[in-house]
Amino acid sequence: MELTIKDVSKTYGGQKAALSNVNQRFTPGIYGLLGPNGAGKSTLMNIMTDNIKADSGQVLYNDTDIHNMKDHYRALLGYMPQQQTLYDNFTGEEFLWYMAALKGMDKKSSKGKIAELLDMVNLWSEKDKKIGSFSGGMKQRILIAQAMLNDPEILMMDEPTAGLDPSERIRIRNLLSTLSENKIIVIATHIVSDIEFIAKEIVLLRDGEVVRAGQPKQLLTEIRDKVYEIEVGLSEEYHCNRSRITNIRMGANEKIYRVVQDEPPKNCRYQHAKAGLEELYLYYFL
Repeated sequence: MELTIKDVSKTYGGQKAALSNVNQRFTPGIYGLLGPNGAGKSTLMNIMTDNIKADSGQVLYNDTDIHNMKDHYRALLGYMPQQQTLYDNFTGEEFLWYMAALKGMDKKSSKGKIAELLDMVNLWSEKDKKIGSFSGGMKQRILIAQAMLNDPEILMMDEPTAGLDPSERIRIRNLLSTLSENKIIVIATHIVSDIEFIAKEIVLLRDGEVVRAGQPKQLLTEIRDKVYEIEVGLSEEYHCNRSRITNIRMGANEKIYRVVQDEPPKNCRYQHAKAGLEELYLYYFL
């Protein structure tokens, strides 16, 4: 099972390119698309799901262009878009029945799958409530459930945990991790913690281009010696050109700055700190 992006570019209305010659290979596992708003994450996912056409390049599934696969490709796909209009007068369960019908699922398999997914996303007790009464987090969860109805081989999720509280984010994160053994799961997000520990690979997008891609541990070696914890007095501030501050912790008699920067700090007390994806994100995008 392999999904390949080959030299994909996309421009809207003759403006700056949303994507420029993107190349990437996906195999079973979780991939995190990281980048700031406007980086091209949603555009790339829309092209990978055949919702919009690239200006140039190809998306191949097992070496076959997805445009040629048509409905066969869509049958392999589960997609949770970043924004989707929901039917407020439907109950959660009715909405999943409706989506199952659109996906061409038979009633017998739909019944069991809908019950399983409502339980998975912690909405079984809310299944008879109107979607119009759902909180933002509940709407996110019902969208996640519809994406998984047809047991897809490829699961695309655009900001899947936006609006979820910490316990629900953990639940969904663990669920996706357990599903990833035999699925290609692509998660577009700017919430680093969502994919820090579950992603097989990270793809960093900036201004429509892939600036880095690889396993998290591999990428973190690039900033291994660039993360510091710096101690200054309570009345002092820490300043350094091209320094990205990730955290400030107030102590009884000092402030501790956690920063990522190319050069070691000068004229202050400091120690090296373990690099994380948050520092990697700031290093490339701030």
